[in-house]
Amino acid sequence: MPLFSLVVPSYNYAAYLPRAIESVLVQAFSDWELIIVDDGSKDDTAHVMGRFVRTDTRIRYIRQENAGVSVARNHGISLAKGSYILCFDADDALDSQALVHIFESISLHPRIKIHLGHHVSINEHGHHKTARMQPEFESPEKTFAAFVNRDFGIVHGAIIVAKDVYTQFGYPAGVTNGEDLVFFGHCLATHQAVRIPHALAEIYTHEGRARDNLGRIESTGLSTVDLLFDPEKLPASCLKYRNDFILRRTLSLARSYYIHGKYSDAARCYSIAFRQRPKVMTNTTHAARWVKSGMLQWVKQKKKAA
Repeated sequence: MPLFSLVVPSYNYAAYLPRAIESVLVQAFSDWELIIVDDGSKDDTAHVMGRFVRTDTRIRYIRQENAGVSVARNHGISLAKGSYILCFDADDALDSQALVHIFESISLHPRIKIHLGHHVSINEHGHHKTARMQPEFESPEKTFAAFVNRDFGIVHGAIIVAKDVYTQFGYPAGVTNGEDLVFFGHCLATHQAVRIPHALAEIYTHEGRARDNLGRIESTGLSTVDLLFDPEKLPASCLKYRNDFILRRTLSLARSYYIHGKYSDAARCYSIAFRQRPKVMTNTTHAARWVKSGMLQWVKQKKKAA
């Protein structure tokens, strides 16, 4: 049985899959299996995968009817044979030394079930930006509180979790944005984590990226709040951070509206966040976007009235 199962859900990402797969094939650590779950793609995914499946028996290609990213990940995880699961997105890639760094961390901390690294963001012009390092993790509750308050971030590809933890929680079906926050939160609140001081994933930005789809973001809204703060899944000591998470999601919605030019909605969300916790506007980015959203909306209304 492989030590690592790498699970990659994909929907109409045939153009990006080769980069993701090649990033696994170049790993110096070779005790892995790669499971690509095609979530009912209508593009050339099956043809692209045929070449890789024929050349490396560690790669498996699974096709399902379109059911969403959470169901696709859960499907792949259910088929995984490895002791540890690493999920990453089909339009992203692993750092060339990712599995070596993860193996070293597991060797040093064999009883720890969650290992977290950081990542590098790469835009369409090839500009690299390294994410800030996570803090040293203390108790699960303190780690959960820091996660909820965005003291550090997590992306797929930079977190590896023991399979029994994955099967304990899984991803919430039917949620197409923020499903990772629910899963990560449940894991961090209930299990000790350890930091890996290396970038493990390369996160690429591009036109049409699923995680930036405003329709998905709007349809999810604040539904992730109830999913994360499920008293049957979270320790009682962590339920008190619910309002902190609502604030985080409200600010996330505001940012998405602002980026997509929906300034009225952005200003509304920033106002809600300010009423909930005025000190959030000491963050100059939030404050500037709130003011600019209000001004642009005012200009828009004046033009309509003219």
